[in-house]
Amino acid sequence: MNSYPASGNERKGEASSGSAGEGNDASPYEKTTPENLFKGLVWNLYREHIKSFSHAAVKGETSAEEMKKTFVSILPDCLVKILGQEKVGMIVQFHHLDSYPAAELVDIVQIQDFLQKKYGGGKFKINLYHKMNFMSTKNYETPGPFIWKSMIKEDLM
Repeated sequence: MNSYPASGNERKGEASSGSAGEGNDASPYEKTTPENLFKGLVWNLYREHIKSFSHAAVKGETSAEEMKKTFVSILPDCLVKILGQEKVGMIVQFHHLDSYPAAELVDIVQIQDFLQKKYGGGKFKINLYHKMNFMSTKNYETPGPFIWKSMIKEDLM
């Protein structure tokens, strides 16, 4: 993978160039190879949600095909939020760095490589939301300078 999705700041105010809405009605995830769709960052977050929060004890475990079908159907309504962790004294703060439509991140398989190139070093929390509902989170740590500290956004939620 040679390039990463534009950050929220880079996406704002830009005309869409080469996006799924240009000349056709295909969703961004339809361009993704099925093998990557079910290997990357967003799939891992979704799978974590199903394992942790499903009613598997009552209904039985969800089949892989059911999970994939549901994942593809909700993907256009999902959001991935990236937070940077900063320890201030005895308190741990999480700073909002970026939000992405989940479909833009389905190809990211090397998650720590993506974080390091885009945000530098540090501890990161990546959250998955379906519409306004929190689904799951995963934590990552990368080496290097803390580039992300200059990217902190005011969280309006």
